[in-house]
Amino acid sequence: MYTLKFNSPILPYAKFPLTQNKYIQDFLRSYEEDKDKIKKVIGVHFEKNSNQNAADAIGIEIDIIKINNVTLIESNSNRRFRVLDYDPASNFCSALPFQDQDSSPLLAGADETDQRYQDLLMSEVFELKNTMFLYNKNITNVLGLLPEDILARYDMVVKSLQNPVFDLGKYPSDAKFIDIFNEITYKMAQYYFSIFQAVFSKDNESVRPMISDFLRIQDPIHRSRKIISYFEELQGIIDKKLYYVRKMQDEFKERSKTTLLEHAFQRVIEDSKKSDKAKYQEKLDEVKLMDESTRKVLQEEIDQLDSKNDTETSRKVQYLNQVFRLPWDKSVDPFWDVKFSREVLDESHYGMQDTKDRILEFIAKNKRIDSDQGMVLLLTGPPGVGKTSIAKAIGACLKRPTTVISMGGQNDPIHIKGSKRTYVDSQPGIFVKEIQ
Repeated sequence: MYTLKFNSPILPYAKFPLTQNKYIQDFLRSYEEDKDKIKKVIGVHFEKNSNQNAADAIGIEIDIIKINNVTLIESNSNRRFRVLDYDPASNFCSALPFQDQDSSPLLAGADETDQRYQDLLMSEVFELKNTMFLYNKNITNVLGLLPEDILARYDMVVKSLQNPVFDLGKYPSDAKFIDIFNEITYKMAQYYFSIFQAVFSKDNESVRPMISDFLRIQDPIHRSRKIISYFEELQGIIDKKLYYVRKMQDEFKERSKTTLLEHAFQRVIEDSKKSDKAKYQEKLDEVKLMDESTRKVLQEEIDQLDSKNDTETSRKVQYLNQVFRLPWDKSVDPFWDVKFSREVLDESHYGMQDTKDRILEFIAKNKRIDSDQGMVLLLTGPPGVGKTSIAKAIGACLKRPTTVISMGGQNDPIHIKGSKRTYVDSQPGIFVKEIQ
């Protein structure tokens, strides 16, 4: 017998093109030279692909055909052979037939017309069909998750495979049911081992022992059960891969969602910075009654709103909000009128002549120098003598709005000066707040 060693899975009823490599090219050249001496060709897997492990290996009978310059391997039966010895130099080996042996008493010597025999095989065919259906359903879910190189390898393998045919009406009418059953089982096995090797296995060595063990099964029912168990294990592998891939996808989506939100938040901040800068620039341009030194300081603050330091930007925005709340372009013209002031004081307060004279003295002095500055007066006395009311009367004398600031219990200068901008939630002093 002529021996062709395989790396890819080879089982009964398989048909696929030969991959052209140096070994195959040398084999085909030798095959053409020895064609007249060859009775049968068997395809076989040697353990660890070593010629020293040839003895006792199980091979299958194959035909080598050529169609349109493409060399194909084809097996049309489940005939298998056990290798006795192998000559790697000539590719010839001696082998003995390896036949099926039904371990089930029901199948031992059973006749095709035995209904129990047919029912048993039909139930197995149904199980095989259902297994294949579930596999195709699950593998579809995992295909979209495969890397491109593995997906390309999967597509190439699938195109070279012949799917098992479960419709019994498509087989020849004279075909034995057991042969149909064996063909379905072996084609499912060919499909399983090829896909497992292409997608889920890292090397051929993990598949060789499984193929060898499967070919040694001599009971058709046991063989059917075995391939069903293989597919169930494969389903578990697919489910695990799907679980972990989807878990990683969910984590990636969460990370992507977080990144997206952070990016969106950053865009909002950037847009906010741009809108804030334009807003404050517009406010600064609208202010007319501001000295140049103050305007220059505020312009620098506005220009720095593009800073990537969000904390610093927030503080600048808070500072500018306080600044532009001040009534920069609102003013009250100085009003120094002694006669009008005397009338207001006499109308609002009875007596207190020394206090009134002192106030009128300040007003007269500012009128004489035409002052546009304010003045500071200190009113002292116990509670209830009229300090607050006389202060309000002074505002009426000068025709200026008046506010009352209570300093009772205050011992912190920050209340007056305000806190530094570097502090969180810093605030201006009480005088600035009242002016705002």
